[in-house]
Amino acid sequence: MSKESTRQRIGSSYIINGIMIMILSTIIFFYTSTALIFIIYIFTFIILLSGISRVNVSINNEKLSNIGKATKFISGFVLIIISFVIFITTLGNPSTSTDLLIFLLTIGLIIVGIARVGTGVVNQKFIKWFRIFLVIVGSITIVVNLIIVIAADLDTIMAIYLIATSLFINGFTRFLYGLTGTEKFSKRI
Repeated sequence: MSKESTRQRIGSSYIINGIMIMILSTIIFFYTSTALIFIIYIFTFIILLSGISRVNVSINNEKLSNIGKATKFISGFVLIIISFVIFITTLGNPSTSTDLLIFLLTIGLIIVGIARVGTGVVNQKFIKWFRIFLVIVGSITIVVNLIIVIAADLDTIMAIYLIATSLFINGFTRFLYGLTGTEKFSKRI
């Protein structure tokens, strides 16, 4: 498989995943009054998509350093595990405390935020504005989800809005990367 077709496949993967995450996050904004368990399943699916995308990129992107591949693979694998734990927990006992499920979701999103900040700080292949954007998005993701964890008396609906906002911003980032590439161009001799 040529490098160009691999790059196009990865870019398409980012665009599709980003669009799906943004659409599902938007649905949550408009239908928060629906059954809470359904919203938890949507969040779980989004976390699963993000994890699968990270593992896929770690395996298929030859431009990543070994540290980049390991970081993406481990964070993706952890997100997949978290999503399965949430899914199995709610499937086995739907009356499981929503606070526990929201806590697990926020832990997954904090991992995504840390990965975004790390990518923005360490990954030199991205152009400067996109690296700054990644650090900002990662920081917002971390702060928003730490608010959910720290503010014990936060209303469940408010927590859902914050999670949806965090997911939407990260979905947009993934979409933007897939659309623009935002990688530095190497000089051809």
